[in-house]
Amino acid sequence: MLNCETFDTSVFDVELVDGTAIMRLKDESLRLSMDQCFLRYFLDYLNSIEENDDVKGLLIVDSPVYHGVDDIKALISDLQHEQHMIFKKKVFQQYGSTTKRLTLALNEFHKPLVVALEGLVPIDLFGYFMACDAIIASDDISIEFPSYEFGMAPIGAVTFFLQKEIGVRNTMNLYLSHPKLDADAALNYSLVDQVVEKENLIETALAQLEDYYQFSQSSMVMTKQVCKVKSSELNDFFEDNVRLMWNASLSVGNDK
Repeated sequence: MLNCETFDTSVFDVELVDGTAIMRLKDESLRLSMDQCFLRYFLDYLNSIEENDDVKGLLIVDSPVYHGVDDIKALISDLQHEQHMIFKKKVFQQYGSTTKRLTLALNEFHKPLVVALEGLVPIDLFGYFMACDAIIASDDISIEFPSYEFGMAPIGAVTFFLQKEIGVRNTMNLYLSHPKLDADAALNYSLVDQVVEKENLIETALAQLEDYYQFSQSSMVMTKQVCKVKSSELNDFFEDNVRLMWNASLSVGNDK
């Protein structure tokens, strides 16, 4: 079991501050979706927090050095243009499996879990962030849709969560308008829960966690169990999502 108080990899680092674990994503964070080794580190870390009574909750900070849009583009392009079909299918299955496990782990996390976002963020990563309890964004946030450059809808579970939040038609219209969302639009579409000035981002996110800490652990766990989406629903979504991604990858180059 990993040490909750400090942890550092090329994907994320962690420090424990006044009972709150603060995880900062790094430039290679997309490897969590593709690399079984780093996924294991992440899942072990979540388990360590769950079992450590000295850790009250988790804050995930999307670091300004994390260039997720370019990483998403590279991932989709590599998957689409891989010519060896057996290897290609294996990579798709691995992506679907690791992404599902990560999303389920965040959705089922029992302790308070808040995300702090700033700068440029790909819409696809909200498939993870929306599985958490609250998303606080700085006023400079900009959300892009890199998958549309490759003839695909946003990947991951963001579609699943958005349909739950704003409905099917609103989600579809949001996607098909192909916008670049600023902070106000992100708030209007329920992608984030609160927008604050950049210099107040971490302070506000920690304050949100402190509000959650006022409730007993049993109340928090029960509320999450009642309100969070069911794992079976997410499982079904990921099966359909990976199949659609596979079909889209086969048709690359066929669009006129």
